[in-house]
Amino acid sequence: MIIQVGMDRFRDLIDADFDKGEIGTDGTAVSLSDTAIGSAIGGTEYSVSTSTFFNGIKISYATQLGNGSGNSAREFVVRNAEGTPKTLLRSVYPQIDIEDDTVVEIDTQILIIQEF
Repeated sequence: MIIQVGMDRFRDLIDADFDKGEIGTDGTAVSLSDTAIGSAIGGTEYSVSTSTFFNGIKISYATQLGNGSGNSAREFVVRNAEGTPKTLLRSVYPQIDIEDDTVVEIDTQILIIQEF
């Protein structure tokens, strides 16, 4: 029980840091040294919404209709809001061609696993 309370607190502290999401065109593989978006698509930085569940966090992001039109999205980042924004999460996915009638929606999850 004590361990789970600690895990929940840890999860909640991480969750509190997620603020903005943005998509970009760089499909370079993700690495531990990633500190920023590879190539941002202008006009696609929006607040993310989060929800917590047992040992995890769900992050949801969506663009507005047509924002980023004419680009091919291949990456997604989540940043914090305090001080100088830092990239907390970066993922790469198959290319999405953004048109005038496109809304990009991304849902991702972070699982927090404790091993003994």
